[in-house]
Amino acid sequence: YKAAHHIVDALTSVFAQTIDNYEIIVVNDGSPDTVELEKELEPYLSSIIYIKRPNGGPAAARNSGIRAARGEYIAFLDSDDQWVPTHLAQMMEVLQRDSTLVLVYGDAVNFGDLAQEGATTMGANPSEGVATFESLVLCKCTVVGSTVVARRQALIDAGLFDENFIQGEDFDLWARLAYRGGRIDYRKHIHARRRIHKDNLTADTIGSFGGQARALRKLMKELDLPESLRNE
Repeated sequence: YKAAHHIVDALTSVFAQTIDNYEIIVVNDGSPDTVELEKELEPYLSSIIYIKRPNGGPAAARNSGIRAARGEYIAFLDSDDQWVPTHLAQMMEVLQRDSTLVLVYGDAVNFGDLAQEGATTMGANPSEGVATFESLVLCKCTVVGSTVVARRQALIDAGLFDENFIQGEDFDLWARLAYRGGRIDYRKHIHARRRIHKDNLTADTIGSFGGQARALRKLMKELDLPESLRNE
């Protein structure tokens, strides 16, 4: 959505991966810059799967990509972010080494906004200990969406992203995965570059916390949680 200015950088980082057994699905979520976006995508159309859909928000867009995917694993990349070249190879090694894991994520470094240039997600919000349901909802582990690689069937079994959320939809799904017993792990290594700019959904700090709060209220309503955790 509004990705025309950044989509080539994102795609270039995918084509630069050290492994090549993947498919690329680009989802246009009813973007107002579709004409410019499709002009940027034109040289790549033979190498990607392009889905054009009415605007439904990030959850709906990601769900469209997951449903269309043919692989066993799903790797997410926001259109303004970039992967480091070894991202997929290293994450696949982790997942294939441990068949009980349903999702693995890594660290990301910021670029774009000079005030935050070089800062990392785990530097500001370190992931410590096992990534369980409790550690996720208590923000002891913070999942960076553009570093996530997950088993596709596990995402489907957990109900995919909740399309009622515009923000907090990823937090909600990771928590539901963990609640169902899905094992989540992480690498304290840089796997992505997060572009920081004024149009980031996550740049809206109040909105981001509001989305997470709404997701927490939903989880408390729908899941059978111990009273000690509810009181946290």
